Amino acid sequence: MLIGIVSSGGVTNFLPAVVKTLGYGNVETLLLTSPPYILCVITSSLNAWHADKTGERFWHITGSLCVALVGFIIAATTSSIGPRYFAIIIMVSSQAPAFQPNA
Repeated sequence: MLIGIVSSGGVTNFLPAVVKTLGYGNVETLLLTSPPYILCVITSSLNAWHADKTGERFWHITGSLCVALVGFIIAATTSSIGPRYFAIIIMVSSQAPAFQPNA
């Protein structure tokens, strides 16, 4: 399971290159890279807080990865800009919280 989490996290290493495929210039690409990370901080904090509050970790990890999987499917099956950017946001903001409950 950890290998799957780390593999899905690889998208964050290449996020500017992934956003660049939407067809924007360099400055716009870097500006569009920021909102997924901002949402990632929020979702990671909420997921970790709720996992600590409930004492449950399995569904917090698995649920986050399932949402990230939906983002990967949307990104692979569509070519229009709106759904692809939405998928990018879902991918980044859902795969990172899977790391947090392990702490």
